[in-house]
Amino acid sequence: MDLPVQIKAEWSDVMAFVDTNVALDIYTAADVLRDHERLGIDDLEHRQHVYRRARARESLLLAMFFNDTKAVTYGLHQESKRQVLRASPPDDHASFGTHYTKFFVRFVHERLLPDWRDTWEIDNDAGLQGQECDDRLLALAAEHSLPIITNEGFTPDGFIEDPKKLRQRARARGLAVYTPREFWSGKMDEAVRIDQFLSRFCAEASKYISTHRSPPMAHDSLSTILGYYKLVLLGITEGRDKPVSVTLPWSLPKQGR
Repeated sequence: MDLPVQIKAEWSDVMAFVDTNVALDIYTAADVLRDHERLGIDDLEHRQHVYRRARARESLLLAMFFNDTKAVTYGLHQESKRQVLRASPPDDHASFGTHYTKFFVRFVHERLLPDWRDTWEIDNDAGLQGQECDDRLLALAAEHSLPIITNEGFTPDGFIEDPKKLRQRARARGLAVYTPREFWSGKMDEAVRIDQFLSRFCAEASKYISTHRSPPMAHDSLSTILGYYKLVLLGITEGRDKPVSVTLPWSLPKQGR
């Protein structure tokens, strides 16, 4: 299992830099699953649950926006790969999280989001760790005058400003920095786009399952993934008459936060 790698997009074609925390919210279900295991699911309106759904939802909608605009985006290859594989170990065949990531790469991205070119140039951050990755991202964004999309600072209790973190460091350098929702807000109809995504998922899933080497496994995995998408995108979950919350009041801050 690996991330798409393209060498190399012209910088003039790149729309934005995508921070690794956003890539994780798109490529994995790890944080939502971890909080479900840690907190249980008796109170799905718990602030931490709503926060995780909001982040996943807004990041997934960002991927849909990238696809619709045929965007080229850029990220740090080694850090992104390391964090995705840590969240979804490829050898953990019993884990839904691992199945989610595998099917996102091989099914969702290829069939539902084929026009989004999420580019990770191989080894553009080789050997870098922690803040060194942020330094590299900031340097590239400054060099090419491109915005950064990050979920850093977005917490269950609102936005936290920290001058040592990526968001504030980007602002200090005069760089544009956005949350996923800030980036796509006002540029697409959320409800329409979600309906299109889920309808396309169902239509393409039946075709994909029929050609998969293990149709029962593919059917089970995609059915569970569809349930996950309905939860984080619409708040729909089995056994509840009313949808649960999928947004937070501070998830649409003013630009420049």
